[in-house]
Amino acid sequence: MKKTGKRQLRGEALERRIEAVIRELAAEAKRAGESFTYNATKVAGQVPTTRKTLRLTTTL
Repeated sequence: MKKTGKRQLRGEALERRIEAVIRELAAEAKRAGESFTYNATKVAGQVPTTRKTLRLTTTL
């Protein structure tokens, strides 16, 4: 596993960031006149986190 030098988000901070990214992507889709389709890979890349972590976050 590669170290990036950045601290990983955890707990509430991670959940807030995931929600913010999803809201941002939905707003972008709306501005483009498209419907929003959730894509875990895209969200994970922007948070940044793993897709496995997204599956474990069920409170959103």
